[in-house]
Amino acid sequence: MSTGIVRSLGVGRHIDWRAINSKGAAGGVLVFWDNRVVDLLEVEEGIFSVFCLFKNCMDGMRWVFTGVYGPVCRRDREVFWEELGSIKGLWRDPWCVGGDFNMIRYPKERSKGGELSASMRRFTEVVEDLELRDYPLQGGLFTWRGGLNNQSQSRLDRFLVTDEWDRMFNGAMQGILARPVYDHFPILLEGGGLKRGSSPFRFENMCFVLDAKLRALKGLLKTWNKEVFGVIETKKREALSQVVYWDAVENHSILSLEDCEARKEAKEEGDNNTKFFHRMANAHSKRNWLLRLKVDDCWHTEELDLKNSVVGAFNNLYTEEGGWRPGVEGLPFLRLDSCEVVGLEIPFTEGEVFVALSDLGKDKAPGPDGFTMAFWSFSWDLVKAEIMGFFKEFHERGRFVKSLNATFLVLVPKRGGAEDLKDFRPISLVGSLYKLLAKVLANRIKKVMGKVISESQNAFVEGRQILDAVLIANEAVDSRLKDNAGGVLCKLDIEKAYDRVSWSFLLAVLKRDGVWREMDKVD
Repeated sequence: MSTGIVRSLGVGRHIDWRAINSKGAAGGVLVFWDNRVVDLLEVEEGIFSVFCLFKNCMDGMRWVFTGVYGPVCRRDREVFWEELGSIKGLWRDPWCVGGDFNMIRYPKERSKGGELSASMRRFTEVVEDLELRDYPLQGGLFTWRGGLNNQSQSRLDRFLVTDEWDRMFNGAMQGILARPVYDHFPILLEGGGLKRGSSPFRFENMCFVLDAKLRALKGLLKTWNKEVFGVIETKKREALSQVVYWDAVENHSILSLEDCEARKEAKEEGDNNTKFFHRMANAHSKRNWLLRLKVDDCWHTEELDLKNSVVGAFNNLYTEEGGWRPGVEGLPFLRLDSCEVVGLEIPFTEGEVFVALSDLGKDKAPGPDGFTMAFWSFSWDLVKAEIMGFFKEFHERGRFVKSLNATFLVLVPKRGGAEDLKDFRPISLVGSLYKLLAKVLANRIKKVMGKVISESQNAFVEGRQILDAVLIANEAVDSRLKDNAGGVLCKLDIEKAYDRVSWSFLLAVLKRDGVWREMDKVD
């Protein structure tokens, strides 16, 4: 390695560097830096790595970076691990390790999968012994492709950091970049990321007298949390040391070998409230962090720009397109009789509402109001008068306070490293009172749904099974085959069928069915 080669990379004239040379096409590590940003204090060169102790020019903070190229031969790996361990004992500063390790930690980091091997266990053991953290990889699952037609893929490259380094460079994330001609994808470790605003307070104005009670409760809970209970987030992290609940949940699932190893470690260290569980808690926040997002083939990195693009994408998705639409006039419909319609429109009763409340999941994620259904169930005697007033208002006027329909739209990734909006599944978290109202209405309509839904529809109707449609289809196909008669089998798949709703069409159908004649008054 020479200064001329480093300069040829186009990195600028303020660059300094250290390196260990390669052996043929393998090995070799180059670490270079902008000397206007950091000063090099010390440097150590090993067989497989370059260790640099830096000091930030701006704040004077010291930290260590290690560039590595891991050995390909298994017999050399222990030497490599000892080399990393020696620098841990030499310098106690915040530490970042990055490069091609030439090995993986888990079977899922290889496209062919396989079992958890001894070398994988050893890699993970070293990472934990050195108190390093493995950041989630954004933009993909693998960093290397090779073999015949690039069929083999693995995650060989990564950055590992200590908790101290992570706190120093808060918000750092790693992701893969475009691969030019090399068999490895470049990986980039950068700080910052999308700024996450403070979490919204979990109480929202509801309606009338209930609003005043919730406002008063908000202040009391804040005082109680500060003076009696303590900081909730701190208590959450401490609760991670209790693994009894985890064991009960995991008993219902089949554990892979690597899951068993993690479970064993959790049992051994769980009661100690060690750094192990605090690192686990912090790791979850990293997986919920976006550096960038692709919306309609355009990349967005700025917070406001990204928010607007996501909102715009879902506005387009949920907005009904204009133009001609077939009507339902003149089509035969099954209708409810007058007694059944009256049963749908009678005033809501306290018992009916409480039954619906009891049926709702108590620990489901809350919406903008921040209240779980467990809160309303526990506080029923205190707030039932106001809740029933809300239901009475809705029954008489067919409307409710607009803020009650506020919704959190949460993006859940369909796969690891998702960066395209199409790879996220939108989940709506509605307010608790809206959820309760919807449950009460659903319970009423469920009683008569089977009378207005065609017998040929087998899904989503009580007493019918979707499997019946599959059995009927099989019988129809078998009948054609036995009769040696031709036929055509059609399968209709509606794209995002449950994401698009034409309310005008839906209300028109409900009117034709005789379901809730007052439905058109609901705002």
